Parts: sequence; C-alpha cells; structure tokens
Amino acid sequence: MKLFIITGTCGSGKSTMKDELSARLDPNRYACVDSDETGLNWWDYAGTEREGQYGADTLTEAFRIANGRNLVFVTCMAPHDYITKTTVPEDLTATFSIALWARDEIIDQRLRARPRERGFTTDEAIGQVSAVYRYREPDAG
Repeated sequence: MKLFIITGTCGSGKSTMKDELSARLDPNRYACVDSDETGLNWWDYAGTEREGQYGADTLTEAFRIANGRNLVFVTCMAPHDYITKTTVPEDLTATFSIALWARDEIIDQRLRARPRERGFTTDEAIGQVSAVYRYREPDAG
C-alpha cells in the first residue's frame, strides 16, 4: 500500500485535485480521502492536551476508510508531521507528498467563494490564513 499526501494552505486547490483524482483513479486500487471526510474536527482538538493527536487520528481514520487500498490523503497538515508523529500500517511501502500553493489573490477569491460551513470565509478568518501561509519574498540580505 502507498500513501500520497496532498497538502497546502486553505484555498490552494486540494479539494479540487482530490475530486479530479477520484474521477480518474481506479476506486478498487485507490481511496481519495479528505481529512474533512474522517468525521474529526480540528477545532475539537485545538487548544486541548490532545491537539498533537489530530494528525494521527485523521490519518488512522483515513487508512480505515481506504481499507487496504492506496491512500490519497488530502489535508492542511504538514507531511512530515504524518511521517514522524503517526503510526502507519505495516504494509505501507512508500509515502509521497505534494504541496499545493496559489497566489494570494487566488486564495482570497477561493476562500470568499466557499460555503460558510467550510469556514475561512470571513475577513477575520482569511486574515488568520494570511498571517500563517502567505507567500513572502526572501530577504535580500
């Protein structure tokens, strides 16, 4: 079994890529799972003593959903967190990661167009994403 992690900031196109891969990949060999589909909510973990457990729990549930198929896992979490902080099935033979990024104005546009229940649609929430994930030019010095 192989694990493909697709990650990136909110609004970078992860769900769009997951939908496209779901339509193209053989469902008998690949399970495309978004962390949102695991039934676990980051906000139930944030600020608690189990905050660090969120990644492991979502990956464990995604593997359960995949049921032995290669897993294409879509998440905002950093790939190295999944590799270093989780227990993976013994039959996992390889892990690959893809990070998506989009220009700031595209991310703003995509976040504002989302249904409210997906979150990150208000100026305040978009500002939080901006503070953490925005592209910044490297220092010239």
